[in-house]
Amino acid sequence: MLRTLIREARLEKGLSQRQVAEQLGVSRTLIALWESGRLEPQMKYYKRLSEALGLSLSDLTEEIEEDNTLMVSYSMLSTFKRCRNKFKYRYIDKLEPKEKPIAPSKGSAIHAGLEHYFSNNYDKMGAIKIAEEKFKAALEDYPFPIEDEILNEIEETKNIISRWITYFEREMGGYFRSPDEKVVAVEKHFKYPLAKDIVFHGYFDLVINVPNEGLWIIDHKTTKHLDNLFDNLDLDEQMDYYLWVANKLFRKPVVGIIYNGISTKVPSKPKILKNGGISKAKIVTDYQTYYNTLVENGLNPKDYKEILDNLKQINPFFKVEMSFRTETEIENIGRDLAASIKEIILAKEHNLFTRTRSTGRCIWDCAYKNLCIAEYKGEDVTDLINEFFIKKEEKK
Repeated sequence: MLRTLIREARLEKGLSQRQVAEQLGVSRTLIALWESGRLEPQMKYYKRLSEALGLSLSDLTEEIEEDNTLMVSYSMLSTFKRCRNKFKYRYIDKLEPKEKPIAPSKGSAIHAGLEHYFSNNYDKMGAIKIAEEKFKAALEDYPFPIEDEILNEIEETKNIISRWITYFEREMGGYFRSPDEKVVAVEKHFKYPLAKDIVFHGYFDLVINVPNEGLWIIDHKTTKHLDNLFDNLDLDEQMDYYLWVANKLFRKPVVGIIYNGISTKVPSKPKILKNGGISKAKIVTDYQTYYNTLVENGLNPKDYKEILDNLKQINPFFKVEMSFRTETEIENIGRDLAASIKEIILAKEHNLFTRTRSTGRCIWDCAYKNLCIAEYKGEDVTDLINEFFIKKEEKK
């Protein structure tokens, strides 16, 4: 808890409440109130408090109490920008659509595997096992018969993790494992106060410290369409906000973002011809899959040197790209985030919630569409809410 952290850090430093108060330019009574839990520090005091107590701002803000606090995630912000009415239903009224069973995804299992890999000294076999267990655990709550297609996805997920680690250790292993390199955070939940009773929060997939450079935020991106993932990195609003927060939370400068793109597709195996040879038809594959197929069928890789050389140069399943932001960009990102928060505060205070006029969005992806239309017409929506929604507090 925040009050406990403040008190213990002060005592460890051998400081009195009055000494801390003098460093912050506040009264001793205010420090006492913070340590009793009767009051939380205002946003403007967090940085000075972390410096006085010898704590990182990240450690300090992580202890912020969530009760009676609006915890704003990027998902919440983007919902507000898209449709304020949807924001109201989901985050103010706390209405959630009654859950529909969703088949387990490779993405969450891959993230779990990578979290283990970076948290446990690059443990490859453990990462594969964790990804498999994550996928199987999700199947326990799946109410439908488990089809072969889903079971195949477990093996595909293990294959993806294994191939990615091989790729990573070949392409970037030395960069990560230099003697002074340090993994700073893995799946780090961050909190950053933006206004009274409003905290922006999210997760850093990975934060590393690179000698003579600074900190990098690494964002794992799993997708079926890797080619399109890197088209508009300069417009990635979520990572812009995360980068701005990271520059506030960590003591070292944050250089930029490393996007770790992982395709959830698996390489195709080349077709074996009737004469025992292998088809040279163009397929989406990788070097290791093609090479293994040659060896398994008793073929000499030297006879396919040109194809193998090309596959060494291009990997259509994994891609890493670095993205930078200038100081001016980071300042503008902060202003944009602050402006969005102010709009949310005003909307809450004055009930300024309106529906989007983008009918396309309402048609294809909004679970609140019928509720929104009925309420807009002035109809009684009690039965509609009871049938199709559940209050977040009621979830078990």
